[in-house]
Amino acid sequence: MLKALENIKYLDTDERTVQILTDSRIILDSLNNRDNRTHLIEQIRKKVIELENHKWTEDFKWINLLTPNVNYSGRTAPLTSKVAFYIFIQQI
Repeated sequence: MLKALENIKYLDTDERTVQILTDSRIILDSLNNRDNRTHLIEQIRKKVIELENHKWTEDFKWINLLTPNVNYSGRTAPLTSKVAFYIFIQQI
């Protein structure tokens, strides 16, 4: 997820809202748990703050990749056995 967040600044778009889809509930729960101070979670939080300072809005959502051909925002997410992250630009 950190790599995905780092690459947002390279998106060539005027939109400033991104939707970040992940199949890892553990990471989303860890981000919401303020007592979790692991290095990776802290790095993700810092990146989110940095993006928000540059007027980006992030929307984190959990998706179930065990269901084949699930359609998210008009796109089909491929099945995978690894933790996956997808970034979609939302039209406002």
